[in-house]
Amino acid sequence: MNKRQQSKIESVGRDCNMTKQESMKAYFKICEHLKNSIASTPKQEDGTYNPEDFKTIHIYGLGKFVLNKLKIRHINNALLMSKKRQQKNGNKDSTHSKT
Repeated sequence: MNKRQQSKIESVGRDCNMTKQESMKAYFKICEHLKNSIASTPKQEDGTYNPEDFKTIHIYGLGKFVLNKLKIRHINNALLMSKKRQQKNGNKDSTHSKT
């Protein structure tokens, strides 16, 4: 985490009468909640995500967190490219093992 992020987290913590440790703990708890909510979204058969399956995540005391559908499409493209690379490398390995 960079200093700018840390100072913003500490600033919000001060506004809420929290110590630095308490504000950092709250930040990591929120991040964990987001991670678990996003990870619970099912993948499609090809290993990508349907942007419509992602729900708005409510963060108690802060509001709503809405995922950016453009970023989800970018993640899907990266997953597909990775899958193609693995298949391509798998084909190269199988052709070299026959000689």
